Amino acid sequence: MAFWTSPSAQPKSKHLFKVTMGIDTVYWAKSVSRPNISLMTLDQDKRTVPGASTYITVPKPITKNDFKFEPVEIVFVDMEDANSDPTLKLLTMLDTAGFGRLAQGATARDFSNKLKSAVGTLRIDQIGADSGKVIESWTLNNAWPMSIDFGQLSYSEDGFLEVKTSWVYSGFTYKSGNKEIGAGFSSAARTGGKVGGSSSTTTVVTTETTNGDGETKSTSVEVKGTLP
Repeated sequence: MAFWTSPSAQPKSKHLFKVTMGIDTVYWAKSVSRPNISLMTLDQDKRTVPGASTYITVPKPITKNDFKFEPVEIVFVDMEDANSDPTLKLLTMLDTAGFGRLAQGATARDFSNKLKSAVGTLRIDQIGADSGKVIESWTLNNAWPMSIDFGQLSYSEDGFLEVKTSWVYSGFTYKSGNKEIGAGFSSAARTGGKVGGSSSTTTVVTTETTNGDGETKSTSVEVKGTLP
C-alpha cells in the first residue's frame, strides 16, 4: 500500500510485532505499548539562592529525576498449553526470584536483581509489512514486571482470558537497520548524583536586577561550592 508521492512509502502497521522474553518469542502477546519518555522541563535554570534578594541564573545539573521512562504495558492471551502459558511463565519468574519466601534480611534490591535476571531480555520487534522481517527493535534494559493482573472470570463472557502486565526498566536500546541508539543514565545519574562532574564546583552565576526605569542589568560572579 503506497502513500503520498513515493511508491515505496510504507507506514508501520500496529498489528505486525512480536515480543521476546529471554530466549522465547511470546506470540500470545496481544498488545504492547512502545516506550514512553517524559523529559525534563527545559530552560528552567532561574532559581533563588538562600540570602539572595533576586533570581539568579544557575546551570542546572541533570539528574535521573529529569528523565522518566513510563512503564510498558503488555497484554497476554492466557493459553492452556504449559509451554505457552503466560500465567505459568510469570509466576515461574517470580518464584525464581524468591517471591514469597525471601530470607530474613533480604532487601528490595536483592529481589529486583533476581527478578531482572529471571526475566532476561525483553524486546519488542516491529515487523515490516512487505518484507515480513524485523525492521526495528526496542530492547528494554533491566526490565521487570511492576504489576501483574491475571484477569477475571465471568459466566457472562466467552472471550479470551487476558493477563495484563506493566513493566518498568532503566532505559532501552533502539535499533533500526544499521542505526542503534541507547537511552538511559550514567552510573552517576542512577545513584542520584549530578551528571557531568563533581557536585562541588565553581559556577558562574548571573544575577538580573531591574531598576525603576524598567532597565534590566545582569551581573556575573563566581560562586564556589554546591548550589541548591
